[in-house]
Amino acid sequence: MKLYLSVAVLCFSFLYLSGCSETDGPPPIEIDEENNGFESFEVAEILVKKCALPECHQGETAENGLSFESYSKMIKGSLGRHFGGHDHNHSPKILHGTVYGGSPVVPFDSKNSLMYNLITGNISDPDLRMPYQKTPLSSSEIETLRKWIDNGARDFNGNVPYSGSQKVYVCNQWSDEIYVIDTEYMVVSRIINVDVNPATPDQPHNIQLKDGYYYVTLISAGQLLKIDAATNTIVGRTEGLEAPGMIMISPDGKTAYVSKSSTAPGIYSIIYVIDTETMQRKQEEINLPVAGLPHAIWLTKDGKKLYVANMSRDRISIVDTDLNEVVDEIVLSDANPVNYEPMHMYLSPDDKYLYVNNRTSSTMLVIDTETNQVVKELNIKKHPMQAAVTNDGNKIYVVSHHEPYITEITKNGTDWTITKEYSNMDAFHHLYGADLSPDGRYLFVSCSNSDDSYTPPYDIPGKERPSVLCIYDIQSGELVKAIDIGSYSTGVTARQN
Repeated sequence: MKLYLSVAVLCFSFLYLSGCSETDGPPPIEIDEENNGFESFEVAEILVKKCALPECHQGETAENGLSFESYSKMIKGSLGRHFGGHDHNHSPKILHGTVYGGSPVVPFDSKNSLMYNLITGNISDPDLRMPYQKTPLSSSEIETLRKWIDNGARDFNGNVPYSGSQKVYVCNQWSDEIYVIDTEYMVVSRIINVDVNPATPDQPHNIQLKDGYYYVTLISAGQLLKIDAATNTIVGRTEGLEAPGMIMISPDGKTAYVSKSSTAPGIYSIIYVIDTETMQRKQEEINLPVAGLPHAIWLTKDGKKLYVANMSRDRISIVDTDLNEVVDEIVLSDANPVNYEPMHMYLSPDDKYLYVNNRTSSTMLVIDTETNQVVKELNIKKHPMQAAVTNDGNKIYVVSHHEPYITEITKNGTDWTITKEYSNMDAFHHLYGADLSPDGRYLFVSCSNSDDSYTPPYDIPGKERPSVLCIYDIQSGELVKAIDIGSYSTGVTARQN
């Protein structure tokens, strides 16, 4: 098994062709009376004097854009790291320019900070230990950095980095972790362990954000977690659920609807209804008229209707949430086996259209919610998964699991057309989750690497299925950053449902 530490470049990262030069160059960086912004002089002395060297992490040409001259420069992280691993000469196999990067530290978490693992030599290739081709740090220096990171990697004034801006949350199903992404710096700001059973993965699958909390399903553990977004602590849980999958939270935040995982082993006809204040299951659960595999769910803005897609029966049930009863059904086909297999679905912001992504047919259906009729069918690259609809409803972004594509769909009046397909990252291995930033500027896409075919540049023993989060600027249509996250990443959320 391999551990692929999330987070990107770091201290003492090397020049790939020649290592850090010790030739004449700029004078050494001095440490000022405020420790160059670092919490202590001891930390500053290590990072400034042994990282911020000429032709390493200093100046305008700092390796991979990562500077250790000051705290304010360090927390910006890296950008432009070589992507795709290294050959036996430690040269990059694939160069992707300026999009791969991240932070050298994860606050409060030295174990998952790439800098700490490289300086301790906890990597598969011992030749890549940092400082590259130099004398390793002493045990006391390593301990100083470990304590600093585990205390929050604070600045001179005691502030923890990446604490103020909006966050994106990513489930990592194989490593039982929630990765919290800072939207200002586009780096991992926290890693939340949600492991219940250490012997096996508990599979955090879907995540939804509502009123200062985020809710997470654990497929194998059979739980729904309620986590305080301010403290990242679990404040409630519902146990005894069978293979819980997708989540929707009512507009008042008081009720959670939970469906089944798409990998659930049985045949089901129940949607769980949970009181989010007590985290207890309500007696009035939703019973579907046809048993199968009810996976995708979505609520109308007023919370009065819940749409439930039955993957194995090609039908969508419409539930009156005041009664918790099915009041109508949309039958996509009566075929056995199914023609469509509806796996994920979303409502337009005005609730007039339902967008349904279908695994078997590799299509997206557009359904008019007034007539319950299909008004458009679009062919999507193989196995469309999750999607994100812009706040104005004019764009839909669909990720495909078995072909490395993001499909952009544009709504023009009452018509929908495919206007762009993104496919330009070697980390595009089994795309899974997607969401847009609250301001609609950035699209966040998780690449699950479910077949373990992608290997990150720094190979650290212990974990498998290393995943990547890709970040697109949808105004420019460009990929602006790719960062390492956990193992087999799935659901992503940045906006309240």
